[in-house]
Amino acid sequence: MMQLLRVAVIVPSLILTACQHGAPPVPAGDSSPQDAEATAVRRTVERNFPQIAYCYEKALRRDPSLEGRMEVEWEVEQGRVTRTQVVRNDLNDARFESCVTRSIERWWFPASVEGKILYPFLFKARKDSSAG
Repeated sequence: MMQLLRVAVIVPSLILTACQHGAPPVPAGDSSPQDAEATAVRRTVERNFPQIAYCYEKALRRDPSLEGRMEVEWEVEQGRVTRTQVVRNDLNDARFESCVTRSIERWWFPASVEGKILYPFLFKARKDSSAG
């Protein structure tokens, strides 16, 4: 039976951040195989995060007030994402959701990552500090 891996990360961007506060950072040094797998997932998401940021920036052009939480579950087999499913979407924007899932479907993971991954993203537009 496949194990569901839950991971969380904060990745700053010009426009958004990814979620958030669910798990503490994975410590360096002695770690379990599950910690190593979570680190590999986090690094893969960080490396590919500009794709998610692009989707959000496009969606913000349509709706500048768009913000909320999206939880995406995907399955990894032999390094490839074989299935994606949005399990929570507070943003209610089908085009944005589709852009995110299509992006994730193109990601590659290290061989150590196998199974289902549930990943939360928190989208919130940053306020321009130079605006009056």
